[in-house]
Amino acid sequence: MSYFGLYSSQSFLPERKKPSSFSTFNIVTDDNGRYGVTDRDENVIVKCKYIVIEMTDNGFACCYNKRKGRYPWIDLKSGLRFRNCPVVIKYNGVEFCKKDEEMLMPRVRSRLIDKTFSLNMKTLEMQVGCGLSWRKRFIPWAEPDKVYEIVTEKEYGTRVLRDEHGGLFVQENPDEPLISVNNMSEADTYLLICEEKQQHAKFMDNKLVATRRLGHVSNENIIDLFPGCKTVEDEGEGIIHVIDCSGKELWVDMKTGMKHYCRPILYRRGFVELLKEGDMVFIRNIILEAGVVHRNWEIKADDKICTVRRKLYLKERPFDVFVIKRRSDDFSYFLVETNFLDGMNCTYNMKITNYPGESLKCTKVTTLERMRERGDIFWL
Repeated sequence: MSYFGLYSSQSFLPERKKPSSFSTFNIVTDDNGRYGVTDRDENVIVKCKYIVIEMTDNGFACCYNKRKGRYPWIDLKSGLRFRNCPVVIKYNGVEFCKKDEEMLMPRVRSRLIDKTFSLNMKTLEMQVGCGLSWRKRFIPWAEPDKVYEIVTEKEYGTRVLRDEHGGLFVQENPDEPLISVNNMSEADTYLLICEEKQQHAKFMDNKLVATRRLGHVSNENIIDLFPGCKTVEDEGEGIIHVIDCSGKELWVDMKTGMKHYCRPILYRRGFVELLKEGDMVFIRNIILEAGVVHRNWEIKADDKICTVRRKLYLKERPFDVFVIKRRSDDFSYFLVETNFLDGMNCTYNMKITNYPGESLKCTKVTTLERMRERGDIFWL
C-alpha cells in the first residue's frame, strides 16, 4: 500500500495544491490501483475500492469510480455520506455538517450516533450547560470528539451517562463536568446524594430570598430603605449601588426588589433578562419568577419562549405559566397544561408550537388522559 498524501494522483487533480504536513488524512492505494483513505495513525477510514478520490481541506472526500453515485461525499470525521459537499459550522468548539437549510450533523465518529441523530439550529440556540444535549445524547464542549448516552436524567438536573465503551459517568447538573463511577449502584448512590444536596440548596435559597427581598423599590423610597446611607448611585439598567451607614456595599435590583452583596452580572438569554450573583441566577422580566433563585442550567430561552425546568413562559403572555407535559427536543413543540386562560379558572391542555420562521401558535387540545378522566371514552 502506497501513500499519496492528502489528494489522489496528479492526473485526477492537477490544479490541487500539495497537502500540508499537518494533514489528518492521507489517500492511499492498493496493489490494484484503487484508492482509499487512512488517518495519521494508518487506521482505514475509506477502503481502497475507488478509482477517484478528491479531498477537501476540511476533511471531506468525494469518492467514485466511473461516475459519481447518489451520495459520493464522505465526511472523514464522522463517516457519514452526503449527496453534496456539506457546509461546516462550528459552535462552542463542536463541528457540524450542514446537510440542508435546517438539519445539522455532529462531526463525531461514534457508534452511539448515526445519520438519524440530526438536529437543527433551534436545538443549538436553546443549549445551556457544559455541552450539547439532544435525543438522549451528550457531547461536552470540552471534549468535542466524544459522545455519551444519557441513561437517566432527573428533574433536578442530575444525570447518569454511558460512553460507547460502556463506562459509566454521573453529572450533578448540566453545568458540571462528568465524574466517572464504577457501576450503576455507585451512580444511584450519587443521585441520592445530589438530590439531598439540591433539597438543602433549595431550603437555603428560600431563606436567603426572605432576607434579601425588599418589596417595591423606587427612586423615591430607596433612601427610606437604607436610612443614613452614605452613597446611592444609579448604575443603569435598574441597578442601584448603595453604601449603607456602616460602609457596607450592596446592589439593589429595582425590577425584582432584591438586594445583592456583590456586583451582579446582567445578561440576556433570548427575551429573558437575567441577573447573576455567584452561581445564583435571577429572572428579572417574568413576574412569577422574580425574586426566585435559579441555576444557569434551569433557564432556556429564545426571543419567544422561556422554560424553567417544567414551566413554560411566553413573551406575549408574561403573566401566565404553563406546565410542560411533553415537548420536542428542539423546543418547537409543547403539550402543556394551564389553569388560567381567557379569564376562566379551569384546567386546559394546550398545544404550543414555536417553529422557525413562524409566529407562536397556541391551540387548545383534549388529551386521551383528560377524556378518560371526564368519562368521554372507556375503551382506551
